[in-house]
Amino acid sequence: MIEGWDIDASSAHGIWIQDTSAHFTIRNCYIHDSGGDLFGIHLLGCVNGTATGNTCSNNSIGIRLYLSSNNTLSNNDCSNNSSGIVLKQSDNNTLSNNNVSSNGNDGIYLQHSSDNPLSNNTCSSSYCGIDLSSSSDNTLSNNTCSLSNFAGIDLSSSSNNSLSSNDCSSSNLGISLGSSSNNTLRNNNCSSNSFSGMWIYSSSSNTLSNNTCSNSYHGIFLGSSSNNTLSNNTCSLNIWDGMHLGLSSNNTLSNNDCSYNVIGMYLFSSSNDNILSNNTASSNGARGVWLADSTGIAVYHNIFIDNTDNHACDNRGSENLWNASYPTGGNYWDDYTGVDEFSGLDQDQPGPDGIGDTPYVIDANSTDYYPLMESLPNTPPAASFTVSPSTGYVSTVFSVDASSCSDAEDDLSELEVRWNWESDGTWDTSWSVEKTDSHQYSAEGTYTITLEVKDTEGLIDNTTKQVTVATDNAPPVADAGTNQTVTVGEEVTFDGSESSDDVGIENHTWTFTYDEAGRELHGVAPAFTFDISGTYIVTLSVEDAEGETDTDTVTIVVEEEEQEDEDEKSFIESYGLPLGIAVALAIVALILFFVLKGRKGGEAPVTLVEPRETEPVD
Repeated sequence: MIEGWDIDASSAHGIWIQDTSAHFTIRNCYIHDSGGDLFGIHLLGCVNGTATGNTCSNNSIGIRLYLSSNNTLSNNDCSNNSSGIVLKQSDNNTLSNNNVSSNGNDGIYLQHSSDNPLSNNTCSSSYCGIDLSSSSDNTLSNNTCSLSNFAGIDLSSSSNNSLSSNDCSSSNLGISLGSSSNNTLRNNNCSSNSFSGMWIYSSSSNTLSNNTCSNSYHGIFLGSSSNNTLSNNTCSLNIWDGMHLGLSSNNTLSNNDCSYNVIGMYLFSSSNDNILSNNTASSNGARGVWLADSTGIAVYHNIFIDNTDNHACDNRGSENLWNASYPTGGNYWDDYTGVDEFSGLDQDQPGPDGIGDTPYVIDANSTDYYPLMESLPNTPPAASFTVSPSTGYVSTVFSVDASSCSDAEDDLSELEVRWNWESDGTWDTSWSVEKTDSHQYSAEGTYTITLEVKDTEGLIDNTTKQVTVATDNAPPVADAGTNQTVTVGEEVTFDGSESSDDVGIENHTWTFTYDEAGRELHGVAPAFTFDISGTYIVTLSVEDAEGETDTDTVTIVVEEEEQEDEDEKSFIESYGLPLGIAVALAIVALILFFVLKGRKGGEAPVTLVEPRETEPVD
């Protein structure tokens, strides 16, 4: 745990963690003022890390991940840097609720990075709010990416990404796709941008649906792009056109509202073989549809109302089709004056069929041969929703989101929904235009959630999803083991093996103060050597997969080694050898003294006679 540090990073990276899969947390730190190529927080080759609540400002990069996976970055403020958050070759990281604003380059930048969910981040007032380069399978949802110099969200050479419910407004471009394919853009707000709500260039096979692209110069702009599907988008109140296609072929435009622009849909410069169906082009200042130098286009089942100059313009005439074959028919033109008394391929059979008996002439070379007498009948909405999570516990709050519902005639905001949490025949909520809700189950089991959606004319559709509720997760119980008494320099092995949880413990963290500094160890039984005597209180914190925690403490007493009696030790050490020598000399001197004394007294020398053995007496 690194917590609460104030780090001046002017001469080095603020925090650098490298090549570890151990769980760690960087929390509530202030890391600032790094220059050159220095970073606030740098994770290199890291797995299972968490950075939360940190402020990283005035750095080259606020937070950088390189070759790192399964990390979590949440609730950080990475503003006023060159770049806010950068991921390079880093997969499966979660970025949520970060404020990444006022950066010179990008707020969040992903390069060669995949499977990262980015949600609820604020990425404003930078060059790009979120920038993906050569990155795939990422999910961007509910982010605010506004006031960007270039684009709120920019994808380049990136594929299979999902962008939903993001606010990309008040920039030059709301969302930009360049050389990118198979991306899904749904329910995004891309309004009030200076050039275009969505700008798609050299990109193919993308799906754009239920987006709002209004109050810009262009609503949606396709350049040199093919095989894209644009459906149920609102492209109105733009300065020039609702949808703009140049050098773009084989695209499908359906069920879009292109009203109150100068031109509803503008296709020019060899934008060939596109399909325009079921769109509404009304109240445009000049034309509903303008086909310029483009061929092979099919235009049918569109609604043209109150366009000022004329409903349509086509300078290639018969090279385009303004109706489908009978009985599918052509388009609805509010200024058509024909009658419907006959039916059939040649409109010569008695009886009306909803198709005008005479063609609608667009210009000298362009004709709708099967004009519709009325705008198309209302069609039912399409029910769709997500649920998160799909499995949980009794304590889990399941969230549902029906923002992916759609309708050919009505805007998403006009559709009403209601929920049945157990599909038992009783609706648990009333009709509401709010598309999100939540529910918590009181018992384990498998439940089927039913959503019903209703359009403004009362037509409905429904769909279901299942969730699984397991036995409620109980908090873990921490056990730090028994107290220990050791000597200085002896290794201590901690023991948290008796800690328990009904599902499983994910993290064991041991914290204590040693040599006036905080220490942190990880694992069930880590080891530590105390070289300073004293009494240490060590806290074990355990965490399970659901984030539940518990703590316990163990006391480690560290003593000095046992000593001999200090006075005796001191005496022996100081006088042992000299005293031994002195005693030996004294004994030698005493022997010499008695020998010399005997000689001086004139006494005969003493002769030592060896005893003689005697026979035993009978």
